[in-house]
Amino acid sequence: MKRVVLSLAAVAASAAAPAAAETVFVGGATIRTVTTQCGSAATVGDYGRLIYRPASPGLDNGADSYLAFVFNRAAYAMTVPNNTFRINVNYAGQGVGSTLNVSTKTGGITQWTLSPATLAATTPSTTLTATLANFWAITGCTVTFNAYLIRVKSNATDVVN
Repeated sequence: MKRVVLSLAAVAASAAAPAAAETVFVGGATIRTVTTQCGSAATVGDYGRLIYRPASPGLDNGADSYLAFVFNRAAYAMTVPNNTFRINVNYAGQGVGSTLNVSTKTGGITQWTLSPATLAATTPSTTLTATLANFWAITGCTVTFNAYLIRVKSNATDVVN
């Protein structure tokens, strides 16, 4: 009985322990170029919210990187498992359209310029220019976008300047 109580106490304590802080960057992104295969799904000048959660030593974000676009009519989220977003890396993408259609597809990163190039948990902001192939899960749809991102609070004790 004593063992059961101690085991339950250990499980309860681990469940109540706070999760590790994550470093997330949020900001605006503007699409600068598109290929004709994108049709009306992505057009030059489209602007939306970009959320970037990079995998990187010292960020407590784990091994996977995430990037999500949220526009006024749809959202598209991408994952790079066990890697970071960078040139010549593939991503897995999933989108939800304005009619609640869900689509999935892999794509490639053909340009990735992040400044500063290495992000830390104390990096206040970053700029990003990237080109993604098969955007919105559309074969041949390639977009280039620019983004300005700021680090957001990841826990109650985090201070963001």
